[in-house]
Amino acid sequence: MCEFHYVVTSVWRSQVLGLFVFMFININMLICIISLISVLNTYLSLRAGDWAWWWRSFHQGFWVGLWAFTYMMYMAEVEF
Repeated sequence: MCEFHYVVTSVWRSQVLGLFVFMFININMLICIISLISVLNTYLSLRAGDWAWWWRSFHQGFWVGLWAFTYMMYMAEVEF
């Protein structure tokens, strides 16, 4: 809730730059987390001897991103 309050107050106080910096940091963290999860799951699949890893690595990253987006929308709705 604190982060969302910061974004809203930065927009209303005409400090829009703070909004873009905050979104840039969050998007980069999300990309790093999704990449790390995809690489880790691919490594574990290859280590287990499953050589059909290519589509699974893309799907797992997609589902992590979708879950994060859904959770973000749920938390935004709960707070208001």
